[in-house]
Amino acid sequence: MAEYHGTAALARAVAFDERCATIFVDATGTIQTWNRAAELIFGYNADEAIGQRADLIVPAELREHHWRGFHRAVASSWPAVRPGGRSNRAIGRVARSCWRLS
Repeated sequence: MAEYHGTAALARAVAFDERCATIFVDATGTIQTWNRAAELIFGYNADEAIGQRADLIVPAELREHHWRGFHRAVASSWPAVRPGGRSNRAIGRVARSCWRLS
């Protein structure tokens, strides 16, 4: 198993894994990163998705729930990565909920 040092290294490793859809959004919910697996799963290429709101892939009936949780997470003082690059459970949840191509 590969070992990653720091947030940037982990982000690069996940973003370039073409078996796992990786979508990074900023604090406003705007898509900043969209990899090849995301293109295949959601049907939008990176040029179409980057710069759009996450609503692009959240079904209308789930958007209120999604944004409530999103804003709660953004406002949280609990960091996804602790000083020294040690990840906490938030990254583990992301990894387990990853959409993977067969």
